[in-house]
Amino acid sequence: AQRALCRAGGVIEGRDTGSVVFPEAPVKLYLVAHAGVRAHRRAQERAAPTRHVGEALETRDERDATVNPFEPPSGAVVIDTSALDASSTLAAALDAVGRRAPGVFS
Repeated sequence: AQRALCRAGGVIEGRDTGSVVFPEAPVKLYLVAHAGVRAHRRAQERAAPTRHVGEALETRDERDATVNPFEPPSGAVVIDTSALDASSTLAAALDAVGRRAPGVFS
């Protein structure tokens, strides 16, 4: 279904999108952030204590590491967002797209 949705191009996100669904995509971005930063961001989204959110993320990460580990797909641009806000993350992503697929913005 995802392949059908993107016949004319598109932006798709998901853990196995760049490795399974669209392994030949011209641009693959893989966003990462330190665990503490991820917990803080999620806690702000949910108005929850960072400690509780951090514990839940740690539990999920440990479970996922044994079932479906987070690994960048081949050829992906890895962007560490730990020190970036949303605007800076977008700028880094657009820069990567411009370098990998320069004609996409024409």
